[in-house]
Amino acid sequence: MTNEYKLQVEEKLISQKQEVKESIKQIFKQLLVYLGIFMGIVIGFSIVAEVLRILPLDFVTEELVRNITDAGNIFGSAIAILVFYKKQKIAFLPTVKTHRQTLSLKQVAIIIILLLGCQFVFNQVANVFEVALNVIGFSAKKEVELATVGHHSSMYFLYAAFMGPLVEELVMRGGIAYRLQKYGKVFSIIFSAIVFGFFHMNFVQGVFAFLVGIILAYIAIEYSFGWAVFFHILNNFGFNLILGTFMTSMVGEAQAETISLTIMSIAAVASVILLGMYRKEIVQYVQENRTAKGTYKVAFSSVLGGVFFIICIIVALLGLQPL
Repeated sequence: MTNEYKLQVEEKLISQKQEVKESIKQIFKQLLVYLGIFMGIVIGFSIVAEVLRILPLDFVTEELVRNITDAGNIFGSAIAILVFYKKQKIAFLPTVKTHRQTLSLKQVAIIIILLLGCQFVFNQVANVFEVALNVIGFSAKKEVELATVGHHSSMYFLYAAFMGPLVEELVMRGGIAYRLQKYGKVFSIIFSAIVFGFFHMNFVQGVFAFLVGIILAYIAIEYSFGWAVFFHILNNFGFNLILGTFMTSMVGEAQAETISLTIMSIAAVASVILLGMYRKEIVQYVQENRTAKGTYKVAFSSVLGGVFFIICIIVALLGLQPL
């Protein structure tokens, strides 16, 4: 390797790092704008709901107040994603129509097993985290409830089951993973999954979201955006409907919980087996799609990124409840 060639390689790496740095800066900048718009609208709707609560109006019920409060999530995410895409100069339709490979039934089954395995991990992390918090006088039960779609108003149900998955995929996969994949698919998958975890501003759900985020980012990059949205909805709503509501109506709540835990436990074991079976393919994929050395350091040294992560941690801490 000649000195001239080495110099060209070094200059290319430096140029790429600068490009990554600028891309990450813009992503975090717009994420902060997104959070500002979303949280501002949510707070606005909450204020309106509380004002209605204290007014002597016959038609104002507790259900109406909850629906108005939770409607802020729908309107907030809708407006925030429009601004996010406009500022990032992302084309909406091409993103939604992104399609590369076709998923086989076998691959769909594997993904479902992996997602159910993640559900098992979520339950175990929630239990361990709750015990640890109880020791110091706090609880995360409210955070765990916020991670489900069965304990809220109809508006929150619509948001968590459908609107949320679509908007989150538009942000995390369409706005982050797709944008960064030119620097390495593995980097874009891991980075978007980490941001996805923090984005939930919920300690328990964050771990779960990170694991699921890896799966969804891989699906979006290798297969299609539509499949990523489908599996996101299935993960948020489908499993809850099948293993929760439907199962409870069939056999009762106690037995439904036992059956659901058994299914998720089997899926967790199957997930470990599948990852072992496909370890060579996974290693090969990582080697073929790895990023340049130093890319992660550049990505996570962003000042705006630090602000984003700190805000997410603070909101998560505020969500903990004293015993």
